[in-house]
Amino acid sequence: MHKFITTGLIAAAIAAGAAAPTMAADGDKPLVRCIDITRMSSSKVVDNQTIILKMRGGPDFKMTLAHRCPGLKAQGTWRHDAKSLAKLCEVDTIEVPVHTAGNVLDSNFTPCIIDSITEIAKDGGAKAQ
Repeated sequence: MHKFITTGLIAAAIAAGAAAPTMAADGDKPLVRCIDITRMSSSKVVDNQTIILKMRGGPDFKMTLAHRCPGLKAQGTWRHDAKSLAKLCEVDTIEVPVHTAGNVLDSNFTPCIIDSITEIAKDGGAKAQ
């Protein structure tokens, strides 16, 4: 079963938690940054490569895709298969629905790879990691 993430609608929560980077063995740099999708309150599609993730209790995150994802801005919605750990991680794939002629929703989705998830500083800029 898929949990769908859309603008203004987030999959049901199972437990609250914080953003959690997976640390390298030496503890220096995060290998992959993940966020707990159950803490997400909404998302805002900025353009075909950027999504702002609003989190309950803050901080918010900027998710940047590896490449432009056709239709993301126009559709304003996306989904992520979170059946494993209720986490959204760098290198995961999101999917954007494809609309056919006449704006009818098709059953196909365009896959797009997440390149980075960056905490947004309170002043609105990206926080240094």
